Amino acid sequence: MATLKHGSPVMADHTPSSAVTGGDVVDIGNVPTIAHSDIAADAIGAVAIAGGVYTLLGDAVIAAGKRVWYDGTSKVSETPNGAGHFGITVSACTGDDAEVDVYHAPDGDIRGSVADIITDPGDAGAIPVVTSGSVGLVSAGAETRTLAIPTFAGQMLSLGMTTDGGDIVITAAVGVNQTGNTSLTFADAGDHLLLMGVYEAAALVWRIVANDGIALA
Repeated sequence: MATLKHGSPVMADHTPSSAVTGGDVVDIGNVPTIAHSDIAADAIGAVAIAGGVYTLLGDAVIAAGKRVWYDGTSKVSETPNGAGHFGITVSACTGDDAEVDVYHAPDGDIRGSVADIITDPGDAGAIPVVTSGSVGLVSAGAETRTLAIPTFAGQMLSLGMTTDGGDIVITAAVGVNQTGNTSLTFADAGDHLLLMGVYEAAALVWRIVANDGIALA
């Protein structure tokens, strides 16, 4: 059983030979899709074929940022198998039967685009950096966020304050410009920062593409 946590999956029609329940992982030619809702046997229904972050169960301890495969029953595993590549973890799995959030990318493409919505993790949260996407930042007071290094070169991350209840200070793991600034302060609704993942020597770092109103330190 897979539960959609956030995002907008790409959907397709499917006619199962036996009834499936919404959230069931449906193997179509060794590609794990997810039933959008209950589908009766021999009836047309919608299945998610890619995109979106789903909560499933893991089969062992799995770190965030790892590729996982569907095991053919009810879990995801780091061990490749015939049931198909499911996606990449965006949270850590603490052990067998523990929940784990996974970006659904059966074809192995985890890149996404800035049109994809990434949920604001809230005060003291870590902004997800698995795919490209846009984060609408909402504050209810003086808040913080953290930002890890990018996952791949060319990754685009759009950060914009949509609701100003107080400043949000994002601390980046590495400098986001040649100056080496790692502190990014969003003070007003409409403040916006666009970042791209690039290589600096052999290391992946963020670089600012556009900055409208963000104080850097």
